[in-house]
Amino acid sequence: MAGLLLDNSQVPFSGVVLYQYSINDDMTRASSKASFWLSVDSKLNNVEGCLLNVGTITGYYIQDLDISTLTTAWKKFEVNGIQPTPLDTFQISISQCTSPQQPLIYIDDIYFGVDPAAGPAPTTAIVVPTSTPTPGPCGTVPTLVDPSFEIGDTSNWLFSDFSDNFDATFLVDSASNYGTPHAGTNVGVLTFPTGQGDTTILQPIEGLCNGETYTSTVWFYVPSGYDASRCKFFYGITAGSGPITPSAAGVWTKVELVFLANIDSTSIFPYVYVSVACEGAGEIVVLVDDISFGPPPPCSVTPSVSDGSFESGDLTAWQLGVAEGDETAVITTSKSHTGTKSVLVTFPSTANAVGFSSEFAACVGGKYAFHFWYFVPKAYKGIPCSVSASAWYTGENIFVDVVLYDTWIEAKLDFISGASTGHIDFGISCSNQLKKVVVYVDDVSVTKR
Repeated sequence: MAGLLLDNSQVPFSGVVLYQYSINDDMTRASSKASFWLSVDSKLNNVEGCLLNVGTITGYYIQDLDISTLTTAWKKFEVNGIQPTPLDTFQISISQCTSPQQPLIYIDDIYFGVDPAAGPAPTTAIVVPTSTPTPGPCGTVPTLVDPSFEIGDTSNWLFSDFSDNFDATFLVDSASNYGTPHAGTNVGVLTFPTGQGDTTILQPIEGLCNGETYTSTVWFYVPSGYDASRCKFFYGITAGSGPITPSAAGVWTKVELVFLANIDSTSIFPYVYVSVACEGAGEIVVLVDDISFGPPPPCSVTPSVSDGSFESGDLTAWQLGVAEGDETAVITTSKSHTGTKSVLVTFPSTANAVGFSSEFAACVGGKYAFHFWYFVPKAYKGIPCSVSASAWYTGENIFVDVVLYDTWIEAKLDFISGASTGHIDFGISCSNQLKKVVVYVDDVSVTKR
């Protein structure tokens, strides 16, 4: 059992939603079914004005149902005839309660799945268009089902509505209603009836070559008559773009993403997601069209870490994190690997850690090595200390125990950049020390491999 305590920031209360992604429906049956039980708390029980909505990726099957008659007795709600899809989402939301005090509504025994009473699914095969990208070196091509929305079917996409009122919609429409599509005859249409909206459409992508780099493009359009500045666009695959501010209303905006296919055994599936977030009052509409894939653009960036030898004497350009709060990191001239300065890290407690973050321009898919040098005086030999580094986006990491003292040691992390801005976290930690420990850090750099 779960309790749904509605937001008490304003009346009507904006509501709560429960949803689950990536549900594999039984496609051998003509329909699915859902059921659940609701009741209210014995004290927080005023459900005046509360509306219930139940939906899946194929639409809403209970819409704005008045549940103001709910009591402390459990009541069962059932939905039959739900259209199944290969990858579904199930959503239950309660909103618009108008009582002076927010209610506490209980929910239990949620079921969404096979309907034994439903007949077999139709066997008619449907041929749908797919994207035609450049083949990858592994012999396959990135492929989406209907990337230009030409077949007029939204069931290939997982639609998620995070709008304040859960009233956003996603459908496919023709040029006659909102303007000329970017190409073809149909477009995806996201509608926000009350203005405040945040939605995502998502689809698994097939045919990516692991470790290869691609360019992907999607087009957005805010029709004439709407204020395009109210919206932001986001596009992502294994890394994200944005937020992208649209062009003026009536003009198609291109969003291009260079990404690395980083697929491992822990990935459920690689996927494409298209997100739109709009603010302000009043209806607004956003069109989406023509998702495509191709090779990456040429890139000749040579990465470098700004002031990696700390010779400026200023640490403000570095993002610094500490574990216990009493650790310190300061520029010193008492010791250095090269030049005249380094960073002196001091650990006064029984378990300490200091971390640094470094960002630099990089080529997506570029193969690099991240380096830094450290020095631990022999006075601290025997105290368990280690150095570590990890790469964002692709997850490569090192964790090395300190075993040599009174000499400069190089720590090195080989990684592949998953974005045009490389990001490495690195640091030092010591545990169970009986006295203060100091560590020197110097010469942080990135090189091509």
